[in-house]
Amino acid sequence: MTTIPVDPTYPRRFREAEVQADRALEDEAVRRAREGIRKPVLHRGKQVYVQGEPLFTNQYSDSLLIFLLKACNPERFRERMEQTNLLDIDPDKLTPEQLDVIAEHLLNKALGGETVTVEAIETTLEAT
Repeated sequence: MTTIPVDPTYPRRFREAEVQADRALEDEAVRRAREGIRKPVLHRGKQVYVQGEPLFTNQYSDSLLIFLLKACNPERFRERMEQTNLLDIDPDKLTPEQLDVIAEHLLNKALGGETVTVEAIETTLEAT
């Protein structure tokens, strides 16, 4: 049986290669976001020439720029999502619309997923 020699420097070199690859990808993303990608100008599927020289335009990626902004400054550019602990809510400060949403949710859960609205319950109660 042949044994494969173990290189003790391999894990460190692999991590260094990963860091280098990450930097290269980030550098390319920044270049594309700032400088764009050079694309030929076509008309009816053929390259356009001006005074014998091919015409090019730069195409920029807004979505790539957004990703870079979020990565570089997440506090300023991250997606914001407001979270509220329901136990901290004062029911007296809720609007009637908010209370209706909560009531409908609780009624639907209590009725096993059967869809019901506060208006329908009020109509039923008024009829009795």
